[in-house]
This record gives sequence, C-alpha cells and structure tokens, in this order.
Amino acid sequence: MLFRVSEILRARRFEFNAWLVLEVGKNWAEAEAETCEAIDFCELYARLALQLDRAEPVVQLPASAICCVTSLWERAR
Repeated sequence: MLFRVSEILRARRFEFNAWLVLEVGKNWAEAEAETCEAIDFCELYARLALQLDRAEPVVQLPASAICCVTSLWERAR
C-alpha cells in the first residue's frame, strides 16, 4: 500500500505541491522538498515492512504473553 501511495504522490506531485503552497503557505521549493520527503518515507517504510515480514523472530513468546514497550522520551518525569 505504501508503494502505491508513493506512486500516486509521484504522479500527482505538482498538484500536491500546489496544495501545500495554498493551504500551508509554503513556498514552491519547500513544498517540493516536503513532497519528495513524503515519497521517500513511504518507500522507506514499505521496504522496511517487507524486511520485517521476512525476518525471523529473535525470541519466541507464547501467544498469551503480554508486552509493554515505552519510549525513553515519553516516560513520566
């Protein structure tokens, strides 16, 4: 799906740039940079998802295991 999103963004790049200029107030160079970055991130995350899909799990957990993951920058102080 992310590959398809990047294809659509690439095909309609000028329209997307125009919306960024009109709605967000960016100049054309900034809008172009934002659009290119969005396309790159879509493709990056799609490729990473494919790699993770093929990866073997490091630790096998039982189906009933509960896991809690917290980000260091979001913990309470």
